[in-house]
Amino acid sequence: MELEQPWQHGAFTGALLEAFLGKADFDPDQHITTAELEVYLGKRVKELTGGSQKPTVAKPTTMEDIPIIRVIRP
Repeated sequence: MELEQPWQHGAFTGALLEAFLGKADFDPDQHITTAELEVYLGKRVKELTGGSQKPTVAKPTTMEDIPIIRVIRP
């Protein structure tokens, strides 16, 4: 199934780029954590694909919620 998108890549990559631009920073501390990214990608990819794609995450259960990117806002 081909999706009409305003970008030149797939829904997951589009959602990931949005996340890194700050949309996944739910507690505006200027950092995106692994948990925030997981939540954002799961929700956004479903939205972008009308529910046809449902990303999953496989990580160790002992993994802490760590900051992975710093958001720089103008």
